[in-house]
Amino acid sequence: LGGGSCTPFGGGAAYPCPDAFVAKLNANGSALLYSTYLGGSSLDDAAGIAVDSVGAAFVGGDTQSSNFPLLNALKSSRTGTQDVFVSKINGTGSAFVYSTYFGGNNVDYGRAIKVDSTGRAFIAGFTFSPDFPLVSAIQSSLAGSFDLFVATINALGTELHFSSYYGSPGEDQAHGLVMDGSGNTWVVGHTQSSSFPTRGAPFQNASGGGIDGILLKL
Repeated sequence: LGGGSCTPFGGGAAYPCPDAFVAKLNANGSALLYSTYLGGSSLDDAAGIAVDSVGAAFVGGDTQSSNFPLLNALKSSRTGTQDVFVSKINGTGSAFVYSTYFGGNNVDYGRAIKVDSTGRAFIAGFTFSPDFPLVSAIQSSLAGSFDLFVATINALGTELHFSSYYGSPGEDQAHGLVMDGSGNTWVVGHTQSSSFPTRGAPFQNASGGGIDGILLKL
């Protein structure tokens, strides 16, 4: 446990603040190669993991800790109540390659992470922040109370290659992503909006009501 007590954003009883953890098993699952805590003194939630060709682990999620462990950080302090985090751990689990906050001045959720053959980290989630960091954005401002986001960080963790909102006046979330062999990024999630922006929608170009799944190809 990370220490201290956490109170949910919606109120309710406080609970011990958990840390994220990362564990690596051998190929047949019979032995633990390493296992480690990952977090600070408040709530830390790992939501996704990806592994590159040399065994480095890319972990993504979100944190309320102002003392989340950092190295070579793209963003060196938590500016909102909750930021996304991205941490790259070497193949033996003995050290960070980089570890950084990512987000704006409100609440940000990291929900998926993947890595390509060049070591770039692709992350997706959703954000309440009107000042979420953007580069070459498809959508340059927050359209609703919260929008999904997609972002790409270079192999060293030092530069944001791409970052964009995508959403509607309703509530939009990303929950998973994958890259194909042609360099496209596919994102899945859900929306509660009847005006979610669609383009070339081959299956359904209007809301079915309530909450709909969404699929994006960038």
